[in-house]
Amino acid sequence: MKILLAGYPHGYMRVLGSMLAEAGFETGEANSLAEAQSLIGNLKPDTVICCFPWLKGVGYMTVVSAFKEAWRGIDLIIIDRHIELHVAVDLIHAGVFSCLNYPFATGQLLSALTKLKERRASAPGGPFRPSDMDFVKGISSVAKNMYHLIDLVAPTNFNVLIYGETGTGKELVARHIAHKGSSGSPFIAVDCGCLSRELALSELFGHEKGSFTGALERKTGAFETANNGTLFLDEIGNLDYEVQGFLLRAIQERKIRRENCFRGISKTRGLR
Repeated sequence: MKILLAGYPHGYMRVLGSMLAEAGFETGEANSLAEAQSLIGNLKPDTVICCFPWLKGVGYMTVVSAFKEAWRGIDLIIIDRHIELHVAVDLIHAGVFSCLNYPFATGQLLSALTKLKERRASAPGGPFRPSDMDFVKGISSVAKNMYHLIDLVAPTNFNVLIYGETGTGKELVARHIAHKGSSGSPFIAVDCGCLSRELALSELFGHEKGSFTGALERKTGAFETANNGTLFLDEIGNLDYEVQGFLLRAIQERKIRRENCFRGISKTRGLR
């Protein structure tokens, strides 16, 4: 099984990599989000182990979305100094396989990786890969009108509302818009349905170091990460009403407010 170690500090990453290599795993290492995303295409890992503190404040959900976008079907394990229970639950709901607080017994990590290996081996048809997936392009008048609208909005920085029943491909439409507009720009997808009120504000807008109890590092939110690209917000109706108010203001003014800081946002679209 191939594993990509993504994170910081370097010494800890090297020790962890050596331990996994001795256990028979093929590993790669990246020390930044951009480096990790570029390595994924070459290494084609089955699992990414994200070691925090990482990138000086990039949020958990931002990292999860970035890896899910870079390589579909990937399994994620997150390691940090202290992951609170409610945050771990939110991460599991978002598709993270396991969360570990370090220092931890190496047996815990090896056990999790063994379970992942067994699950992948028993999965019908083997593990899912992006190359396995294509989509059926509709030829009806309704579908043709949708593709026409995509072509119209893709070159713009308009806010786009995508609606439809579950499973009809709203995120696929958002990706199509992003790719046609600027394929080299970031695409960040956030599942708002699994964000609690406290976690949503931090994940979407970020915060400054010391702005509240427990804010040990400056954190970049999804809006800033997607700046000059596309931000797809799924299930915004499940957000707390107060958070929806902050979200509406950010969309209207194209500015976000971190604690003690204002930042302008440009060309952010793909909102549901």
